[in-house]
Amino acid sequence: MLTQTGELPIFSAPARTSPPAGHGAARLLALSVLAATTLGVWSLGGAAQPDVDLRVLNPVPTMVASLGRRASHNGRYQAEVIAHDSLEVGRQQGWTLHVTQRNHRGLAHADVNVKSWAPETGEVSSKVATSRYVGGGNYRLDGIYFPHAGWWNVALVIAGANGADSVAFNVVIPPR
Repeated sequence: MLTQTGELPIFSAPARTSPPAGHGAARLLALSVLAATTLGVWSLGGAAQPDVDLRVLNPVPTMVASLGRRASHNGRYQAEVIAHDSLEVGRQQGWTLHVTQRNHRGLAHADVNVKSWAPETGEVSSKVATSRYVGGGNYRLDGIYFPHAGWWNVALVIAGANGADSVAFNVVIPPR
């Protein structure tokens, strides 16, 4: 089951010089309007324009990740990533997931299946992630892998005491 969610908080990332793939035209239009209105360089009659260094207007790309507490799609469980390795391209990583039931008690010994995929392309990560229960409603997810920059969805199917349900976390990694 592949799922996706819409919440995406922003995290800082290292600076780079090229815009993210697929956002060039929209970003250029937004930056042009921002520059024109902020710097007062809007011109209707061909008047001389001040020199503007457009590199200053290109914001630093940011990593975006939605890893906080969220209800499963049918409301049976809630899940939250409470710890994770650095979110990077080309490196297997591990996450610690906390899963609770409707009564807010930790869910013990559930089967948690993990699949990472790119919603924009439909590509599924080539690495198979695993999960194991580590106690207190916590599960260790190992082998999460993002082979390239872009929008990645980590979809989980949780089969526990209240049946099976799904939850998803999003990560957007900017190109370097």
